[in-house]
Parts: sequence; C-alpha cells; structure tokens
Amino acid sequence: MTWYTWQDGAQQGPFEEQQVRDLALAGSLGPLALVWREGAPGWSPLAELLAPAAPTAVTRPCARCLNRYPENLLAPWGGVEVCAYCKPRHLAELRESAAFLSGHTSYASWGTRFAARMIDGVILSIVNVLIQVPMLVSAGLTAKPGEFENGRFLFIYAATVLTQLAVQGFYEIWFVYRKGGTPGKLILELQIVDGEGKRLSKGRATGRYFAQYISGLTLGIGYLLPLWDPEKRTLHDMIADTRVVKK
Repeated sequence: MTWYTWQDGAQQGPFEEQQVRDLALAGSLGPLALVWREGAPGWSPLAELLAPAAPTAVTRPCARCLNRYPENLLAPWGGVEVCAYCKPRHLAELRESAAFLSGHTSYASWGTRFAARMIDGVILSIVNVLIQVPMLVSAGLTAKPGEFENGRFLFIYAATVLTQLAVQGFYEIWFVYRKGGTPGKLILELQIVDGEGKRLSKGRATGRYFAQYISGLTLGIGYLLPLWDPEKRTLHDMIADTRVVKK
C-alpha cells in the first residue's frame, strides 16, 4: 500500500507502511502529522490511520504528556514509554541526569568550595565599597550640626547595610538560578544542582540562600559538614536538597 506524508509544506513520498512507522518511531513524524494512504478519502492525522480499526485497539499513555497513543507509536526510553513529541525533551533530561548518577559524579571538596566562597567574598567586598562609600560620604557632606546626634547618620548607615544585604541576596540567588552557580563557583568550574542533578529553580535557589543563615547559626559547623558527608553537603545543602559538583 502506498503512503504519502505532508512535511515542510510539501508532499513527500511514496512510502511503504513500514517506512512511515519507522519515521514515526524516529520522531520525524508526530502523531498529528498529515498522511495519506492509497484508498483513503483524504489527508488524516498519522495516529488515526495507524490506529487499529477495532474499537478495542490497544493504546497506552505517554509517560510525559499522558496522552494515549497506539502502542506502535510509543518508544521505550529510560525505562518508560514516550511519544514522538516528548522524546527530544525526555532524552535531553536523561542525558543531563546521567552525569549525576552515582559513581559518575565528582562532588566539590570543602577546600574548593571555600576557595569559591573567598572569590565571591572579594567580588561582594568591591561591590559593597562602591555602595557604602558614596552613601556615607554623602551623608557626612550634607549633614548639619547636630544631625549626627539626632539619628540621621544612623538611618543612612542602616539603609546602607540593608542595601548591601539586598545586593548580596540578589547576587547569590540570580547567579545560582540563571547560571548554576555564583561567579566564584563558575570560575572554579563548580555547579549547584538539585537531588536529581538538575539546575535549581528560582524557589529552590532562594530557599538555599536563606538556609545559609541557618548554617551560620551553628557557629559555622554547618559549613564544615562536607568534611564528613559522603556527598560533600553543607547544612544548607541538606535543607535545600542540593549538591555542589564539578562540571
């Protein structure tokens, strides 16, 4: 039986039925791709023409989108069956997760993480100076006699400290969420990932940042846990379920 497909705005073919099935399994033809076969009244979706005519046709759900397809249009990948539409994303996530499988991951040592923290500290110190000096100098130059005593200078100083804390939080959360790590970690080729080896969401990156204050409240012991933990996790890593790994 002769088949034709409609791809890239043009008719392709002729094909044998098995060739069309092979194209579907390879992902070149999606279930909704238009096809025509000899004897059909017109163009129809691929899934409709390949589906068995019997009302009891066997269909199974795609593990990702949960839509049901004839079993011959699903392919097994990574222990689950996915449709042609979901296969590219599914394979990409499988490759990403494969680098995080036990025995294939190199966790960052405490010393390397400490060095990355020092680099971040230097960067933030420079930024803090650029924020602090203009604000305090401006407060001193514009202050009138007696204003230091009535709390105006303390207000300016408090505003400066709060601005620095906000910049530090933005620095940590934005870089971890968008780049996978702070500049210090990126320079040393480290990356922060979640328990499945994926990049952190914005919410998890935010939670991990504030969890660092809990590590600090333990007199620094929370930062020393990588010396004993097999996955080199700090206390805030354990709270946020994150790891720091080498790229």
